[in-house]
Amino acid sequence: MLTFLSTCEIRKTGILQLNKGIPYLTKQDFLEVLPEEGACFEIIHNGKSLAFGYSGRSQKNDVCVIDKPLSGEFLKKKLQQALEKRKKIFPKFPEAYRLIHSEADGVPGIHIEIFNDYAVITNFNHGIEHYQNDLIAALRISLPHLNGMYAKDRTPTPKKPETTVIYGEPAPENLIINENGGRFIVRLNSGLMTGLFLDQRANRAWLKTMCKGKSICNTFSYTASLSIACAMGGARETTSVDISKTYNDWAKENFVLNSLDLKKNHIITNDTFDHFQFCQRKNIRYDMIILDPPTFAKKKTGTFSVNKNYEELIKESIPLLNPHGVLVCSTNYTQWSGQDFLSMLNGMFKSLRKHYTIVHKAHADKDFPILVNYPESNHLKFIAIQIR
Repeated sequence: MLTFLSTCEIRKTGILQLNKGIPYLTKQDFLEVLPEEGACFEIIHNGKSLAFGYSGRSQKNDVCVIDKPLSGEFLKKKLQQALEKRKKIFPKFPEAYRLIHSEADGVPGIHIEIFNDYAVITNFNHGIEHYQNDLIAALRISLPHLNGMYAKDRTPTPKKPETTVIYGEPAPENLIINENGGRFIVRLNSGLMTGLFLDQRANRAWLKTMCKGKSICNTFSYTASLSIACAMGGARETTSVDISKTYNDWAKENFVLNSLDLKKNHIITNDTFDHFQFCQRKNIRYDMIILDPPTFAKKKTGTFSVNKNYEELIKESIPLLNPHGVLVCSTNYTQWSGQDFLSMLNGMFKSLRKHYTIVHKAHADKDFPILVNYPESNHLKFIAIQIR
């Protein structure tokens, strides 16, 4: 742990950011050179204290803004507050949930997720790594049942392992998470991804109620958790499409774990756009198509980008819907607000001279709180529409 060191004078540009409630600053927002990485300092203007911050490299910013000096006591308090919030949200805790949702829980630069008896700390800023022992101690106090803790590093760090066990014992290679009647394989021991997106928990529950007797196509399906929810809800058949054989093998294990028939639940290793073209040629149609691409994804040729290619994805999917079919549009692209996403849909359907009705609109589940003044904390947009 580094000690509280100094003050740093902020420029007017930085004050504007703070006044907007944005909890991140860059070195250009300061009149002085920032303290060393991990150092906590007081942000001042004309001798007046405005906030505190800690410095560290990340992909987008250099300083995370906090309300008190960063210390073991600070982290312990924030963890306890976050835990109390989750106790109010969940009458019974899920087996996997997000405990710290970065800036929305007062600790910008990290996420903490709990998977049964294991914690996963994901770092987005190098500075917080200097307080790793304080985080471990605070977690052991708040959640004494934990058998192990992981650090996953999302900062651009050459030659540094993405995943490290920082306390206790490693989790089983296949850690089983029970959720709403379904079972999912989570893998914590390598890579940045765990196999289960917790922010989609409530949306999986909604899908389970909507799919009885229907044919479903889930694109960019990852480990097929949305497909599993549909199948558990009585879908006539599901088709999960992902370009990664590794994730598709994982998806197959999830279907088998849930005793779901692979003859009715198809797993296809292919580019989504190529699959859509195949469906056009073979006159294959679906009652529901789920579009949930990552912000960036590999294609057979080039890269898929939500910002550039989402409209094309929707346009390619529309002809494959049966009459009265439902199109589920989901994205975690943080540069789009919920209104931006709706505006994109409205503009695109207007250009196609088509109309739609919103069947369902949602965000991430409740353990992913939103910082009102910082739209990027409202990362997940989930809209189900019926095209008229």
